[in-house]
Amino acid sequence: AGPGFQRESNAVSFCPIGEAVATTGGWLRAKHVVHVPTMDLEPWGRIASPEDIASGARAAIRLCLELGGKSIAFPLLGAGIAGGSRKDVARTLAQVFEEYPDLDILLCAYTGADREAVAGLGPEVAEASTT
Repeated sequence: AGPGFQRESNAVSFCPIGEAVATTGGWLRAKHVVHVPTMDLEPWGRIASPEDIASGARAAIRLCLELGGKSIAFPLLGAGIAGGSRKDVARTLAQVFEEYPDLDILLCAYTGADREAVAGLGPEVAEASTT
């Protein structure tokens, strides 16, 4: 995403779990990147609950709309290093996405386990791959 993106991310520094903050997209094709933390960076820090994931997703969508966005893509928030259940995260996000029928929302499924977690959630959830 480039050095400017990294400097901007460093300047933002901290965002509480359940909230979101936006930066420019740097060298990415996206106009903005919305950051949604799912774990505290302190040792033994808190991990996001399903309610935190929902709150963070809603905050990200609100930021997207405030910035004039018409679409937004999400990974399975909290299902990576934070260790959340992929299926639980996918269900939580799908429920949030239903609240925003006029926004084009993409749920990115990068691995076979991700694709399995999003399978059958309905037409409001699409999947993407890096391959």
